[in-house]
Parts: sequence; C-alpha cells; structure tokens
Amino acid sequence: MILIYRIRRLVSRPTYELNMSEWLPLDEYADLPPLGAHYDHGGIRFRYPNDWTLTEQHHGDESVITVQSPETAFWSISIFRDRPFAEHVMESALDAFRDEYAEFDVYPSSQTIRGHDAVARDIEFVCLELLNSAFLRAFETDRATVLILYQANDSELESLRTVMEHISASLKLD
Repeated sequence: MILIYRIRRLVSRPTYELNMSEWLPLDEYADLPPLGAHYDHGGIRFRYPNDWTLTEQHHGDESVITVQSPETAFWSISIFRDRPFAEHVMESALDAFRDEYAEFDVYPSSQTIRGHDAVARDIEFVCLELLNSAFLRAFETDRATVLILYQANDSELESLRTVMEHISASLKLD
C-alpha cells in the first residue's frame, strides 16, 4: 500500500508493545449489523462481514490490515507503533492521494473513535470514471498511532458506508 511507505518517513516516537490481556467480550458487538467474521491478532480486534477478504502486511513496527468487499470497497487499519503524530500521518496520507489523483476534494471532518479524538478527512475523487469517496481517521493512543481508511465508489457507498463505519465501531486496541 502506497500510504505505508509514505508514512514511514515520519518522525518516530518511543515504541510500545500492544497488550491483548484485557479484551472485551465479543458480545459487546451485539448492537452492530451482522459482522460475522472477526480479526483478533497482535492487540487489534474488529468484526467484518463474512464475505469480505482479509489481508495483512507487517513491516517492522507497522501493521496494515485490510478487509475488502466482494466489489471494490475496503476498510483498512494501519498501526504505527513508533507513534508518529496523527497530524503527520494524515498529511502523509493526503500527500499519497495528491500523488495518485490529479483532482480530489478534501473535507475536514470530526470523529471520536474509542474515546480518541481523530484527525478526520473525507475525500472525493474520480478513478476509472467513477466518483469515489474515502474516509481517513488518524488518532494517537498511548501505545500506537492509528490510521483508519475506508473507501468505496458511489455505487457501493450507500449500502456499504454504514458497514464500514460499524467495522470501525467494533475496533478494539490493546
């Protein structure tokens, strides 16, 4: 993924291990739409639809886990254990979009994820003659900096945006 390589160049802060010892029970997800599959590895846990495909990339202190719909939509979480500032992660992600797409619109947003105020941006851009939307959320914890990116073209967005937001809502980090 292009974002991970651009973000690697950020200034690092001390590295901490993620601790999985205090997971909350899976029944905490009961109020979410059916997200039958779950990811639980390395201090990262979330639920996602059964028919989505999961991939992982690990590079030193960085991990990227992506779940992809049967179409083109995807949800991705990047964990940076060297804890760069969330603002720097967001700027690097936006730079990657600038390098890839000649024209795109960025809209500031706000969101709190699991008690952490996120640096949030919503993006619209054209790819393969389709209007696409991407939602970027970066936040810092005491153990890592997290970037959540979810994206879909407009034909999928209406039905899948809520699903991707529920994946984010199911996220647990230790």
